[in-house]
Amino acid sequence: MIPKVLHERGLSAAVHPFDGNQPIASRHSKTSFHVVQSTLMNNTVVGVTLRPWRRPGKADRWMQSMSYFSAVEAAGGIPLGIPPLPEDSLRVLYEMCDALLLPGGMDLDPATYGAGPGPEGEVHPELDRTEMLLTGWARRDRLPLLGICRGAQMLTVALGGTLWRDLPTESGAVGHGGTEGEPTRHHDIEITPGSRLHALLGPGPLPVNSRHHQATRTTGENLRVSAQAPDGTPEAIEAAGPDEDWFALAVQWHPEELPADHPTGSLRLVEGLLRATRETPRLVATP
Repeated sequence: MIPKVLHERGLSAAVHPFDGNQPIASRHSKTSFHVVQSTLMNNTVVGVTLRPWRRPGKADRWMQSMSYFSAVEAAGGIPLGIPPLPEDSLRVLYEMCDALLLPGGMDLDPATYGAGPGPEGEVHPELDRTEMLLTGWARRDRLPLLGICRGAQMLTVALGGTLWRDLPTESGAVGHGGTEGEPTRHHDIEITPGSRLHALLGPGPLPVNSRHHQATRTTGENLRVSAQAPDGTPEAIEAAGPDEDWFALAVQWHPEELPADHPTGSLRLVEGLLRATRETPRLVATP
Protein backbone atom coordinates (compact mmCIF):
# COMPACT_ATOMS: atom_id res chain seq x y z
CA MET A 1 0.00 0.00 0.00
CA ILE A 2 1.24 3.50 -0.80
CA PRO A 3 2.02 5.46 2.40
CA LYS A 4 -0.05 8.52 3.18
CA VAL A 5 1.42 11.70 4.62
CA LEU A 6 -0.81 13.99 6.63
CA HIS A 7 -1.00 17.61 5.62
CA GLU A 8 -0.88 20.08 8.54
CA ARG A 9 -0.14 23.79 9.05
CA GLY A 10 1.36 24.64 5.71
CA LEU A 11 2.94 21.23 5.20
CA SER A 12 3.10 20.09 1.63
CA ALA A 13 2.89 16.38 0.93
CA ALA A 14 2.62 14.16 -2.09
CA VAL A 15 3.12 10.57 -3.12
CA HIS A 16 5.56 10.20 -5.97
CA PRO A 17 6.18 6.93 -7.87
CA PHE A 18 9.89 6.70 -7.19
CA ASP A 19 11.84 3.83 -5.61
CA GLY A 20 8.93 2.02 -4.03
CA ASN A 21 6.55 4.98 -3.83
CA GLN A 22 8.20 6.71 -0.87
CA PRO A 23 6.44 9.89 0.27
CA ILE A 24 8.03 13.12 -0.78
CA ALA A 25 7.07 15.66 1.86
CA SER A 26 8.19 18.86 3.48
CA ARG A 27 7.59 20.90 6.60
CA HIS A 28 7.94 24.42 5.26
CA SER A 29 10.93 23.50 3.07
CA LYS A 30 11.93 20.30 4.86
CA THR A 31 12.91 17.36 2.71
CA SER A 32 11.92 13.72 2.90
CA PHE A 33 15.17 13.05 4.81
CA HIS A 34 13.86 15.31 7.57
CA VAL A 35 10.71 13.19 7.74
CA VAL A 36 12.74 10.00 8.17
CA GLN A 37 14.97 11.53 10.84
CA SER A 38 12.45 13.41 12.94
CA THR A 39 9.02 11.91 12.36
CA LEU A 40 9.41 8.20 11.80
CA MET A 41 12.16 7.88 14.41
CA ASN A 42 10.57 10.48 16.72
CA ASN A 43 13.95 12.11 17.38
CA THR A 44 14.52 15.82 17.92
CA VAL A 45 17.69 16.93 16.15
CA VAL A 46 19.32 20.14 17.36
CA GLY A 47 21.95 21.68 15.10
CA VAL A 48 24.95 23.08 17.01
CA THR A 49 27.35 25.25 15.06
CA LEU A 50 31.06 24.42 15.11
CA ARG A 51 33.81 27.02 15.09
CA PRO A 52 37.09 27.07 13.16
CA TRP A 53 40.34 26.44 15.00
CA ARG A 54 43.53 27.42 13.21
CA ARG A 55 46.99 27.53 14.75
CA PRO A 56 50.41 27.71 13.09
CA GLY A 57 51.89 24.26 12.57
CA LYS A 58 48.63 22.50 13.41
CA ALA A 59 45.98 20.97 11.19
CA ASP A 60 42.88 23.15 10.85
CA ARG A 61 39.93 21.84 12.84
CA TRP A 62 36.26 22.39 13.54
CA MET A 63 35.70 22.60 17.29
CA GLN A 64 33.03 23.09 19.93
CA SER A 65 32.74 22.52 23.67
CA MET A 66 31.21 19.15 24.52
CA SER A 67 29.06 20.90 27.14
CA TYR A 68 26.64 22.13 24.45
CA PHE A 69 26.19 18.62 23.08
CA SER A 70 25.76 17.22 26.59
CA ALA A 71 23.12 19.87 27.36
CA VAL A 72 21.09 18.85 24.31
CA GLU A 73 21.36 15.15 25.17
CA ALA A 74 20.42 15.76 28.82
CA ALA A 75 17.20 17.43 27.69
CA GLY A 76 16.35 14.53 25.40
CA GLY A 77 17.57 15.84 22.06
CA ILE A 78 20.17 14.66 19.55
CA PRO A 79 22.92 17.21 18.78
CA LEU A 80 24.20 17.58 15.21
CA GLY A 81 27.41 19.53 14.61
CA ILE A 82 27.19 22.07 11.78
CA PRO A 83 30.49 23.48 10.47
CA PRO A 84 30.79 26.50 8.18
CA LEU A 85 30.17 25.12 4.69
CA PRO A 86 29.13 26.42 1.27
CA GLU A 87 25.49 27.45 1.28
CA ASP A 88 24.18 24.42 -0.61
CA SER A 89 25.90 21.98 1.74
CA LEU A 90 24.88 24.01 4.78
CA ARG A 91 21.28 23.83 3.64
CA VAL A 92 21.43 20.02 3.60
CA LEU A 93 22.44 19.96 7.28
CA TYR A 94 19.85 22.59 8.18
CA GLU A 95 17.15 20.44 6.62
CA MET A 96 18.00 17.68 9.10
CA CYS A 97 17.37 19.92 12.12
CA ASP A 98 14.28 20.45 14.25
CA ALA A 99 15.95 23.29 16.17
CA LEU A 100 19.20 25.25 16.31
CA LEU A 101 21.61 26.11 19.12
CA LEU A 102 24.06 28.95 18.44
CA PRO A 103 26.81 28.58 21.07
CA GLY A 104 29.42 30.86 22.55
CA GLY A 105 32.71 31.61 20.87
CA MET A 106 34.79 34.37 19.37
CA ASP A 107 33.64 37.93 18.63
CA LEU A 108 31.54 38.74 15.59
CA ASP A 109 33.28 40.55 12.76
CA PRO A 110 32.28 44.22 13.24
CA ALA A 111 31.58 44.42 9.50
CA THR A 112 28.47 42.29 10.10
CA TYR A 113 26.80 45.28 11.75
CA GLY A 114 28.45 48.10 9.82
CA ALA A 115 31.26 48.97 12.24
CA GLY A 116 34.91 49.48 11.48
CA PRO A 117 37.95 47.85 13.12
CA GLY A 118 37.89 48.03 16.91
CA PRO A 119 38.57 46.11 20.10
CA GLU A 120 37.41 42.72 18.80
CA GLY A 121 39.43 39.63 19.53
CA GLU A 122 39.62 36.66 17.17
CA VAL A 123 36.96 36.75 14.44
CA HIS A 124 35.94 34.27 11.76
CA PRO A 125 33.80 35.76 8.97
CA GLU A 126 32.94 32.31 7.60
CA LEU A 127 31.32 31.37 10.93
CA ASP A 128 29.45 34.69 10.98
CA ARG A 129 28.14 34.01 7.48
CA THR A 130 27.07 30.48 8.42
CA GLU A 131 25.15 31.58 11.52
CA MET A 132 23.58 34.53 9.70
CA LEU A 133 22.22 32.16 7.07
CA LEU A 134 20.97 29.66 9.64
CA THR A 135 19.28 32.39 11.68
CA GLY A 136 17.58 33.83 8.61
CA TRP A 137 16.31 30.41 7.53
CA ALA A 138 15.12 29.62 11.06
CA ARG A 139 13.24 32.92 11.26
CA ARG A 140 11.50 32.30 7.96
CA ASP A 141 10.65 28.67 8.80
CA ARG A 142 9.88 29.36 12.48
CA LEU A 143 12.49 26.77 13.42
CA PRO A 144 13.12 27.09 17.19
CA LEU A 145 16.46 28.70 18.05
CA LEU A 146 18.43 29.08 21.28
CA GLY A 147 21.49 31.32 21.45
CA ILE A 148 24.18 31.32 24.14
CA CYS A 149 26.66 34.18 24.68
CA ARG A 150 27.97 34.79 21.14
CA GLY A 151 24.66 33.28 20.01
CA ALA A 152 22.83 36.19 21.65
CA GLN A 153 25.06 38.62 19.82
CA MET A 154 24.47 36.77 16.55
CA LEU A 155 20.68 36.87 16.97
CA THR A 156 20.93 40.61 17.65
CA VAL A 157 23.03 41.32 14.57
CA ALA A 158 21.21 38.91 12.25
CA LEU A 159 18.00 40.85 12.91
CA GLY A 160 19.62 44.23 12.38
CA GLY A 161 20.81 45.23 15.85
CA THR A 162 24.21 46.40 17.06
CA LEU A 163 26.63 45.45 19.84
CA TRP A 164 28.59 47.00 22.64
CA ARG A 165 31.96 46.01 21.21
CA ASP A 166 33.76 46.20 24.56
CA LEU A 167 31.64 46.76 27.65
CA PRO A 168 34.27 48.28 29.99
CA THR A 169 35.50 50.87 27.49
CA GLU A 170 32.24 51.66 25.68
CA SER A 171 29.37 51.31 28.15
CA GLY A 172 31.33 51.45 31.40
CA ALA A 173 29.90 48.09 32.50
CA VAL A 174 32.40 46.00 34.45
CA GLY A 175 32.25 42.62 36.14
CA HIS A 176 31.10 40.65 33.11
CA GLY A 177 34.42 38.95 32.38
CA GLY A 178 35.40 38.00 28.86
CA THR A 179 38.82 39.61 28.64
CA GLU A 180 41.90 37.45 28.11
CA GLY A 181 42.93 35.69 31.31
CA GLU A 182 40.01 37.04 33.36
CA PRO A 183 38.13 34.48 35.47
CA THR A 184 34.43 33.76 35.07
CA ARG A 185 32.35 36.32 36.97
CA HIS A 186 28.95 35.92 38.65
CA HIS A 187 26.04 38.32 39.10
CA ASP A 188 22.24 38.34 39.28
CA ILE A 189 19.77 39.08 36.49
CA GLU A 190 16.29 40.56 36.55
CA ILE A 191 13.82 38.87 34.20
CA THR A 192 11.07 40.74 32.35
CA PRO A 193 7.63 39.59 33.56
CA GLY A 194 5.51 38.04 30.82
CA SER A 195 8.52 37.16 28.67
CA ARG A 196 9.29 33.73 27.25
CA LEU A 197 12.33 33.59 29.53
CA HIS A 198 10.11 34.32 32.53
CA ALA A 199 7.87 31.39 31.55
CA LEU A 200 10.92 29.08 31.47
CA LEU A 201 12.91 30.27 34.50
CA GLY A 202 10.45 32.18 36.65
CA PRO A 203 10.98 35.62 38.23
CA GLY A 204 14.33 37.13 39.16
CA PRO A 205 16.64 37.96 40.61
CA LEU A 206 18.47 34.81 39.57
CA PRO A 207 22.23 34.13 39.61
CA VAL A 208 24.20 33.61 36.39
CA ASN A 209 27.81 33.12 35.40
CA SER A 210 29.35 35.73 33.13
CA ARG A 211 32.22 35.65 30.64
CA HIS A 212 31.65 38.20 27.88
CA HIS A 213 33.02 41.60 26.95
CA GLN A 214 30.37 42.27 24.28
CA ALA A 215 26.57 42.49 24.48
CA THR A 216 23.47 43.73 22.70
CA ARG A 217 23.49 47.51 22.33
CA THR A 218 20.41 48.01 20.16
CA THR A 219 18.00 45.13 19.65
CA GLY A 220 17.31 43.94 16.15
CA GLU A 221 13.97 43.90 14.39
CA ASN A 222 11.18 42.29 16.44
CA LEU A 223 13.46 41.54 19.40
CA ARG A 224 13.04 42.57 23.03
CA VAL A 225 15.32 42.44 26.05
CA SER A 226 13.99 39.86 28.50
CA ALA A 227 16.69 39.99 31.20
CA GLN A 228 19.17 42.57 32.45
CA ALA A 229 22.18 42.69 34.75
CA PRO A 230 22.13 45.15 37.67
CA ASP A 231 24.10 47.64 35.53
CA GLY A 232 21.48 47.49 32.75
CA THR A 233 23.44 45.28 30.37
CA PRO A 234 21.06 43.07 28.36
CA GLU A 235 21.43 39.45 29.49
CA ALA A 236 18.71 37.87 27.33
CA ILE A 237 16.79 38.73 24.17
CA GLU A 238 13.87 37.03 22.47
CA ALA A 239 11.56 37.32 19.48
CA ALA A 240 8.68 39.75 19.92
CA GLY A 241 5.97 41.56 17.99
CA PRO A 242 5.22 39.97 14.61
CA ASP A 243 7.86 37.31 15.34
CA GLU A 244 6.53 36.42 18.81
CA ASP A 245 5.26 33.04 17.55
CA TRP A 246 8.88 32.10 16.76
CA PHE A 247 10.78 30.49 19.64
CA ALA A 248 13.96 32.55 19.34
CA LEU A 249 15.60 33.09 22.72
CA ALA A 250 19.21 33.93 23.50
CA VAL A 251 21.03 34.41 26.79
CA GLN A 252 24.33 36.13 27.45
CA TRP A 253 25.52 33.80 30.22
CA HIS A 254 26.77 30.20 29.89
CA PRO A 255 24.01 27.87 31.16
CA GLU A 256 25.76 24.84 29.69
CA GLU A 257 28.55 25.29 32.26
CA LEU A 258 26.20 25.39 35.26
CA PRO A 259 24.81 22.35 37.08
CA ALA A 260 21.76 20.91 35.32
CA ASP A 261 19.47 21.76 38.26
CA HIS A 262 20.81 25.30 38.61
CA PRO A 263 17.99 27.89 38.32
CA THR A 264 19.62 29.39 35.22
CA GLY A 265 21.29 26.19 33.96
CA SER A 266 20.82 24.71 30.53
CA LEU A 267 18.19 22.07 31.30
CA ARG A 268 15.16 24.35 31.48
CA LEU A 269 16.29 26.36 28.47
CA VAL A 270 17.01 23.39 26.23
CA GLU A 271 13.84 21.63 27.37
CA GLY A 272 11.96 24.76 26.33
CA LEU A 273 13.68 24.60 22.94
CA LEU A 274 12.69 20.96 22.48
CA ARG A 275 9.12 21.63 23.63
CA ALA A 276 8.86 24.31 20.97
CA THR A 277 9.68 21.73 18.29
CA ARG A 278 6.92 19.45 19.58
CA GLU A 279 4.38 22.26 19.60
CA THR A 280 4.84 22.64 15.84
CA PRO A 281 2.75 20.06 13.93
CA ARG A 282 4.86 17.45 12.15
CA LEU A 283 4.40 15.17 9.21
CA VAL A 284 3.03 11.78 10.23
CA ALA A 285 3.45 8.81 7.93
CA THR A 286 0.74 6.15 8.07
CA PRO A 287 0.40 2.89 6.18
